[in-house]
Amino acid sequence: MNIKSLFLINVILFLSLITYSQTLVSTDPELKTVVLEEFTGINCPNCPDGHAIAENIRAANPDRVIIVGIHQGSYAQPSAGQPDFRTSFGDALANQSALTGYPAGTVNRHLFPNYAMNNGTAMSRSAWTYAANQILLQQSPVNVGVKSTFEPSSRLLTVEVEVYYTSTPPASNNYINVALLESNVIAYQAGASSNYNHKNILRHFLTGQWGDTIQNLSSGSFRAKTYTYTVPSTYNINNCDVAVYVAETHQEIYSGKRVTANGGSSQQIGYFSPGDYIEIAYPSTNTNIPLVFTSKLQGTETFNISLTSDAPNDWSASFTIDGNTYTGTGSVNFIYNIPENISIDIIPGNTSDIATYTLTATSVSQPSLSPVIKKIILISNVTDIIVNNVALWGDGGSTTPATFQSNFIKGLQKAGETKYDVIPLNTFIRIGNAGKLNNIIAVYYNVGWSFPSFTDESVAIFSNYLDNGGNMLVSGQDIGWDNFDVANGGSGTALTQSFYTDYLHSTFVNDGTSSNNILSINTTDAVFGNCPNSSIINAYGSGSSGAYMYPDQINPTSSGNAIFWYNGNTSKIGGVRSNVIPYKTVNMGISLEMIGDTNVRKQFISIAHDWFHGIISNEEFDMQVQNAVVKCYPNPATDYVFIQTYNNIYDNIECELLDIYGRIIKKYDIIQNDNTFKINVNNIEAGIYYIKIINKNNLNISCPLSIIK
Repeated sequence: MNIKSLFLINVILFLSLITYSQTLVSTDPELKTVVLEEFTGINCPNCPDGHAIAENIRAANPDRVIIVGIHQGSYAQPSAGQPDFRTSFGDALANQSALTGYPAGTVNRHLFPNYAMNNGTAMSRSAWTYAANQILLQQSPVNVGVKSTFEPSSRLLTVEVEVYYTSTPPASNNYINVALLESNVIAYQAGASSNYNHKNILRHFLTGQWGDTIQNLSSGSFRAKTYTYTVPSTYNINNCDVAVYVAETHQEIYSGKRVTANGGSSQQIGYFSPGDYIEIAYPSTNTNIPLVFTSKLQGTETFNISLTSDAPNDWSASFTIDGNTYTGTGSVNFIYNIPENISIDIIPGNTSDIATYTLTATSVSQPSLSPVIKKIILISNVTDIIVNNVALWGDGGSTTPATFQSNFIKGLQKAGETKYDVIPLNTFIRIGNAGKLNNIIAVYYNVGWSFPSFTDESVAIFSNYLDNGGNMLVSGQDIGWDNFDVANGGSGTALTQSFYTDYLHSTFVNDGTSSNNILSINTTDAVFGNCPNSSIINAYGSGSSGAYMYPDQINPTSSGNAIFWYNGNTSKIGGVRSNVIPYKTVNMGISLEMIGDTNVRKQFISIAHDWFHGIISNEEFDMQVQNAVVKCYPNPATDYVFIQTYNNIYDNIECELLDIYGRIIKKYDIIQNDNTFKINVNNIEAGIYYIKIINKNNLNISCPLSIIK
């Protein structure tokens, strides 16, 4: 054989490999899939809650979450008449995870130090959602493809696996894991019923305990493997799935795919290009989005192409392919590997919105194959965004910051704002990464009681937004604690701590207690000074350690101003605002829902909105306050108080005595042409009060006063 012939054969083999590699697996970079290995048992009363949390995680990302239910340990040991869901694989997996209780779970067998059981990869159910959200953001070095077939007479299951490396993995040797899972098995479950629907039960690893080794891997590596297993007759194959995932070692899982065992396939039917599409649009103005779809099915294939959205009713959209325009769904023929242009036209109405459009391609002849989905985000006529954090709730329950988003909405409505929308943090990050926050005047970050409050990724977007003239309010309890008390479980990093100090212009003092139960407005503040006081309530219930109420005590840096404190104690500050060109920020040591008076909640957001939009100006007022001094003495007082004013603010003065709730206890008529006058407090009960002075220029100045008897 001559060299030319040998070269030709190699080229043919190479091209065949590429063609084959695109049958099941994509060669485009993909994000990781979550693999949640859940340790459970039929006699575990808390495990149904774990099952529900796992299913919620998958429901939020149905194509990117794999749940493997591992029945293991004493809770999995059946009593008489109970089914035995245990396998020979469970104990080794549990021992590796270092679990200390049930239910427990590992997410991609990755170590999350702040949530680890016994310094291992196992975590309690309260941490699974947080961990999954972190994995979903990460790039995978490897893509996985799988096809499963079942022969009924022999009950032989055949699983074809393809993996393609889009980047070089940290370890040159990896492990393919192929798991058979069964769902819809009705049996007893402690904490639920005798007719409980068990899902995701691990039945067998076709690749053994730790997987099948693949070696010498680098960017561009492709591997194809086939595995077989004779399925026991006691398993209902129509309720079974096959999960395939690739691990770096026995510990770190990169990504995977899950398909139905009887005829399922991850075969790639085609793809849209280019990648992420996020754009600013304008009312009554057409936005054209040019896309390309390429079929990966042999010959000529008919696809159903559909365009759906969550846009308001006064928005309109259509797409055009080969000269034909469709407004909902169209059936279109595509030829294998021939790119076809798709032109999408969207005209926003007058309703402000951040709308997501979803373009979906489904094979008509092979509807069981996974559809191809393209997401498009358009931002039209929006100036204010409520951003809900997406993270673990403080008590590990199902509550999220979105539960309380209506408080922000009502505040913006009180301000008369109509150009707002609500989005999760991950969508905000996508928009920020696309550089499309230009027209957003204000962001209201709703943390509630969720952790982590900030991540390196989120503060990078927030910082860039503020540096470009944005404005931001942050609301939530334990934010300071989370970022600075790392030794006791906080999740702060150098970057998140820097953001807190350098952009929110605050320093963390301590993790407050339920005794911080009154919000006392700093009436001298130029922006929030006229906001009423309010009680601070426990919005989140209680646990074995007491009330879930931790109002952070914080201090302003030299660039910040105190806007409220707790219980009339001016040394216990709970809120800080700053105006550092080109941005303004408000940092609350409590969450908005903890403000007991609902009207005060609304007014607080309304004031922040007006300040961010320039409706309230603080510069001249702040300068006056800095130059004006009010002194009250003696303090504490019993019968009389002398009030001394400076810098010519004493003309036509009104004086009011307020309690710590902001209620007017007594008004004093002041007739004087001097800067010192006396008021009688002899008949006032002992307590903490404020003396509020208003001059002819509506300059409000106050000082705290303690009355003793």
